[in-house]
Amino acid sequence: MKITKNQLRRIIKEAQWGSFTGGAAPLDLYDTSEDPVPKDQLKKISDIFINDMGMSPEEVLKKPEFIEAGITDLTQLDETKMKITKRQLKRIIKEEKQKLLREMKPDGTISDDEADAEVNLMMQVEMTIDELIQLIVDEAAGIGGPFRRAGIKQRALRLLADKIHGAR
Repeated sequence: MKITKNQLRRIIKEAQWGSFTGGAAPLDLYDTSEDPVPKDQLKKISDIFINDMGMSPEEVLKKPEFIEAGITDLTQLDETKMKITKRQLKRIIKEEKQKLLREMKPDGTISDDEADAEVNLMMQVEMTIDELIQLIVDEAAGIGGPFRRAGIKQRALRLLADKIHGAR
């Protein structure tokens, strides 16, 4: 049996897309185990229903795919990305900064528990420094013995002081 190239192409297309022979482009395939259908697919489906099949938006919203996705209005399918200019971004930042400054208390704090949190931080820092000093004393004695431990301890404490001073 002989077939032409066009017939072969048609057979391949039918095998791929069923009896799809043209019209609107086929939808991208999606994993049917997903629930609900992705919004970009729903947008394509709604366009086909409305533009090609002549359905009303109300009829489209009654379809199970849209109900499962919780779509109650077709505008929910539009992309939600917002573009803003640098000027708009600067204005938004300025407004938020002013809002924070208005909310600030006279002592400069924002939250009610800030003073308690600061006290806790200071206690934790003091305990950590005490532990670090004790570590320096113990390790210096173990390394240098009774003769060299004072010099090792002095150098280690100087290093600690330099690090703290450098963190300012």
